[in-house]
Amino acid sequence: YAIRKTLKLFMYDRQAGYITIAVTALLTVMFGLNYAWVRVLVSLSAGMLMENDRDRLGAEMAVMCLFRPYYVGSLSYLIPFGLRLLRLFQGKYNVLHQFLYILVLDLYFYGYCDLLELLLFRPLGRVGSWMYLAALIMSFSPLSVNLSAAAGYYLSAADKLGGLEITGRPALIAVLIMLAALLKYAESGRLRSLTVYTAVLAISCLWRGLMPFYTVTQIDVGQGDAALISLPFSFEAIMIDTGGSLYRDVAHRQLIPYLKSMGVHSVSVIISHDDHDHAGALACLMEDFPVKTVYRENAAELSICSLRINQLLTDRKAESVNDNSLIDLFDIGR
Repeated sequence: YAIRKTLKLFMYDRQAGYITIAVTALLTVMFGLNYAWVRVLVSLSAGMLMENDRDRLGAEMAVMCLFRPYYVGSLSYLIPFGLRLLRLFQGKYNVLHQFLYILVLDLYFYGYCDLLELLLFRPLGRVGSWMYLAALIMSFSPLSVNLSAAAGYYLSAADKLGGLEITGRPALIAVLIMLAALLKYAESGRLRSLTVYTAVLAISCLWRGLMPFYTVTQIDVGQGDAALISLPFSFEAIMIDTGGSLYRDVAHRQLIPYLKSMGVHSVSVIISHDDHDHAGALACLMEDFPVKTVYRENAAELSICSLRINQLLTDRKAESVNDNSLIDLFDIGR
């Protein structure tokens, strides 16, 4: 985008297109046939060879399917081609359609989505493309300009953006219904389709608070333990141990993404004992996720979110930290 936009200031559009394709082809080879660069090259080539938008989009999707078939179910494939498909239905670029489409994909793939970051998706992408062009030009220039500080500031500012976050991974059938409603809305502009989209999205995000039963999930944190007890009709949950690792951030890589994808808004944590593989991720979890209370001492009985918990063998004194672990008996009132 940035390369072609710059070249069009000095030459005709078609000439700028050919030079852009040549530069992109060179960069694609230099970067080892990177998927993103190949997609851009295919898109530019199809745009020069085909006049019809539908034929061009179909050809690009087919070529990329052949190039990397296993990318078809990834965001690298679904976002660019999905947005262009929506544009075909609408006939022009529409910010609302882009917003609603990426919102569904983010929720399905990640389990959560920040609405402010989503609104800034397009302008930040443009800024990034111009910064990338500047870096490419300077890499071939005899001048030495340090862009690290500017790039670091840009990435840091983008990372710190925060806003209204929606959590909860929708079921696949809900995703398909929302996408179908969005396509219908893009084609007809009828509010009925947008209402269907909004209703399914709301049910998916609020489903955790509507579930009438307990669920127990053992979270895969590698060596160590972390169990999650989800409560009926509640967005709160109880976590027993958090796991921990010396080699990776368990809280940000496993725990927090999973909690958000399940639609959990806050947790109470019970630490069985203080070994790193059971409690090592607690500090990072408390930094970036609402933790209401941490229980790590023996008590005859606890009450967490209306759930009665009896702690057994509270008077024992063993030499081993593991042998002194908390032992909890949960009573769900049956």
